[in-house]
Amino acid sequence: MSVYTFLASDKPLKSVINTKVKYYSYEEAEHLGIKHALSGLPLDEKAHWLEIFNKANQDKGYTIMHVEKEEDMYELEVIPSEQPYIAFGAHGNISVAGYTRKKHIASYSHGTEQTKQFIEYITDQLNDVEDIEIWQIWAGAPLTTPVDISTCKIKDLSNIFLEGFFQDRWSFEQRQFTPGCLVIQKVEVEQREL
Repeated sequence: MSVYTFLASDKPLKSVINTKVKYYSYEEAEHLGIKHALSGLPLDEKAHWLEIFNKANQDKGYTIMHVEKEEDMYELEVIPSEQPYIAFGAHGNISVAGYTRKKHIASYSHGTEQTKQFIEYITDQLNDVEDIEIWQIWAGAPLTTPVDISTCKIKDLSNIFLEGFFQDRWSFEQRQFTPGCLVIQKVEVEQREL
C-alpha cells in the first residue's frame, strides 16, 4: 500500500503529457546506447533479470524510462482515466468510488518547481466546472478513518497551501494516515456535501 493522489471532477479533465520522458524497450535502449538498470551486468545476469521483468510486465515487457536530466521527470503530467471512479497508479487500478461522488478521475504528478503550472492547470479546468477535488489517500486500504476535507478558492491556492495540505496527512504519534480532500472552488460556495 502507498499514498496516492488524484483529481476528481464533474466533467472530463484535460490530459497533460510530460514529453520530456521517453519510454524504450530493452532492445531500443541497447541500440541507442541508453544506460539503464541492467547496463554493465554480465550477459547471463542480464538474461536472468530480463526474464523476471518480462514475466512481471507481460503486457509491456522490460520498459526503460529515460530523461535527459533528472528534473525532467517532475514536469506536470495529468492522465485522465477512461473508466468512471477508477484511478490508476504504480500498482494498478484503484477504485475511488468510496471517496468521491465525482466520476471523472485523473492521476497526476508534478515536482515542487511545477506547482505554479499545476495551479494554472486547475484554474483552466475551473472554466468548465464549479470545483475540482484533489485527493490524497492510502491506496488499497479500507476507508475506515474520517476524511479531512478542506476548501480553497482558486484565488487563494498557492504552493504553501498545497504543501501544508499534503504534509498534514500522516500522524507519527498515532501511526495513522488520514485521507484528505482539497476542494478547489472557482466561486464561493456556502457548504456542500461530498
